[in-house]
Amino acid sequence: MNTTDRKQYTSINQIISEAEKAGSHFFSKATLRFFSSRIHSEIYGGCYFITSERDNYRDSNPRFYTIRKYEGGLKVETVGEFCQYTSKAQAISAVKKLIKTEETK
Repeated sequence: MNTTDRKQYTSINQIISEAEKAGSHFFSKATLRFFSSRIHSEIYGGCYFITSERDNYRDSNPRFYTIRKYEGGLKVETVGEFCQYTSKAQAISAVKKLIKTEETK
């Protein structure tokens, strides 16, 4: 799907608001705390964003990064593998490559 064929979001707050209105708990404080997750604020390609999670919920463990895609309503998808990236920079690089690939289709 071409990036122009779907709704484009310009802020993580737009995504959170829409998802919560649809009944999603993905962004709730309880869910984020349970998974030791952080939602990074940058939006890529109008629908992608990055989360980070801490393994085993210990503060001393490193954070790992996951690319997410918001498709509207309740649909927050993991792109690739959960906690696939060891740095935010790796995740950003990967999502930018993904967007370039989508744009050429």
